[in-house]
Amino acid sequence: MKQYTTEKERKQFYQLHQSGETYGEIAEHFGVSVECVRMWCRRQRDGGGVEDRYYNPRSGILSQSTPQVRERILEMRRSHPHWGPASIELNLHKEEDLREVPIPSRASIGRYLSQFPEFRRTPKKRLL
Repeated sequence: MKQYTTEKERKQFYQLHQSGETYGEIAEHFGVSVECVRMWCRRQRDGGGVEDRYYNPRSGILSQSTPQVRERILEMRRSHPHWGPASIELNLHKEEDLREVPIPSRASIGRYLSQFPEFRRTPKKRLL
């Protein structure tokens, strides 16, 4: 059985159902489930489209940012070891070549830097 259907197939589901074929016949012809055919036919009957409603954006630390921004963050941190996310964010806004690019938040910059062991904070020593 197919995992996904195309928009063209979904339109054909509805057209075939309008011409008198049953959901079962359509499902068997396209190799999908009866529930899939019924859902797309009813959605079109009720005035909906054939587009998916699901949008799954990329996930991960700074995955929405450009590689240029990620490289500049690492460059700044390596050239200024005592700068934290606040200082880096402030200086990213001053960069001429990053004027048009959205700058990530301080928290996102901090999460990005913490994935590198060289930039992690060292734990405080406890006295016994």
